[in-house]
Amino acid sequence: MGDIAPDFVKKDSLGNMVRLSDFRGKSYVLLDFWASWCAPCIKEIPKLKDIHTKYSRAQLQIIGISSDENSNNWFRAIDKYNLNEWPQILAATNSDGRLFDEDLSDNYNVEYLPTFILIDKQGKIVARWANIGDEQEAVLREFLKF
Repeated sequence: MGDIAPDFVKKDSLGNMVRLSDFRGKSYVLLDFWASWCAPCIKEIPKLKDIHTKYSRAQLQIIGISSDENSNNWFRAIDKYNLNEWPQILAATNSDGRLFDEDLSDNYNVEYLPTFILIDKQGKIVARWANIGDEQEAVLREFLKF
């Protein structure tokens, strides 16, 4: 905690470039590390949608980071669960969207899914969770002064 979050530039599921550092000074960022095959990750989607609805105007940006190795499975999950409400990127892709060996999950020391990492407006990691329930939402509200 307190470390500057590693920057990244990735193409999202809609073809837009997502650069973490673009949010510095503007909004908090909640990184959602997930995968289409991860049942606990899928279970968190309704709460994430609720948080997105409540706090996106309060300067909270969610970025989904999938550990899927098959982009077809990833796209199907995005469509099935209607996840394009916030940017969705693949953890192991380069900025051109091609799969490669370096994994963004490694840069953030993600050892299990789901993992949620909250980054403040200065780009510092301020919280890390294995789920996103009411307790975590209370922490979010406190940071966002909501």
